[in-house]
Amino acid sequence: MVTYNILATIRGVLGSVHGVEKMDAELSDFYMVDEMHHTYRGMMIAIPGDYWRRFGEMELTDMIEQLKELSAKVNLKRLLK
Repeated sequence: MVTYNILATIRGVLGSVHGVEKMDAELSDFYMVDEMHHTYRGMMIAIPGDYWRRFGEMELTDMIEQLKELSAKVNLKRLLK
């Protein structure tokens, strides 16, 4: 259930930045999850734990803005069906 909620959150924020219709029609959940799976391990090694704590302390509005900024940088071509 947690994984589904994470996926839904990412799809939602990508849709708010790139367009919901585009996400529904073109975004591949498989490629998105595959990208997250392969990137996660490297991020946990390269980025210190202290950096991640700030996300747990963010206000909801700040978290939303941060997610939108990051979503704008996503190369959607790598995640299409």
